[in-house]
Amino acid sequence: MNRTGASLTVLGLLTTPAAADHWSAPAPLTATSASGNARAQFLPSAAYDAAGEITVETRQDARSAWTPAYRRRVVNAQAPVKLFVSDGAEVVTIDDWANAGYEHALVIYDRSGKVVVDEHLEDILSAGEIRSKVQWTISSRWWFAKAA
Repeated sequence: MNRTGASLTVLGLLTTPAAADHWSAPAPLTATSASGNARAQFLPSAAYDAAGEITVETRQDARSAWTPAYRRRVVNAQAPVKLFVSDGAEVVTIDDWANAGYEHALVIYDRSGKVVVDEHLEDILSAGEIRSKVQWTISSRWWFAKAA
């Protein structure tokens, strides 16, 4: 084997294979709290390169009218991948649309919409955990699939 062939063989052994993936435009997301008395809705922006908005509403019980808690733009470049809301109107978003597992891997908004946590994946998992336990694609690191 010549030197170029050996170098290519070693390079091939050192690289991690990544699967191709495809991202369509972000879609609306809706989440309801465990009691059903808080809900959050994410609506993507009409502009492809702009962040969408989250609207959060609460109610006293199933017979009460919904009351707006807050509305704000997400910190994501476009959209979160997953959306959750607590009974207290705190919102959790997971990952960045078309780039999961990097910036904004975990974002928590308090009951007024203020960002209280905004973590990169490296803030949540160690480098070893990311290498050994996270599925990689061309654009994303799918850490949350096994955690959910």
